[in-house]
Amino acid sequence: ADILAMTDFFHESEKDCDFYSLWVKKEAYGKLTGEGVFKQKGKALPPDIAFTDLSAEVSAFAGKAFSAVIATPEGIEKPEIRVFE
Repeated sequence: ADILAMTDFFHESEKDCDFYSLWVKKEAYGKLTGEGVFKQKGKALPPDIAFTDLSAEVSAFAGKAFSAVIATPEGIEKPEIRVFE
C-alpha cells in the first residue's frame, strides 16, 4: 500500500502518529463497531475506547513479529489469551 496516499485516511489530529500503530487501532475499532476500517476515514478514534496491545503475545505464538491490538469499551481489563491446538 502507498503509505503517503493512506495518510488521507487519518484525522488531522492523527497525521503525526506512527502509521502502522494507528492503522491496527483503526482496524480494531472497525471490528468493535462492526462498521469496518473504511468507515473510519477522516475520523479520529474516540477517547472512550481502550486499545490493548497484544503484539507480544501474537508474535510469540506465530514465531515472527506482528502488530495486534484489540479495541474494547473503556474499563475492560486485558483479556486472557488461550491457544487451542
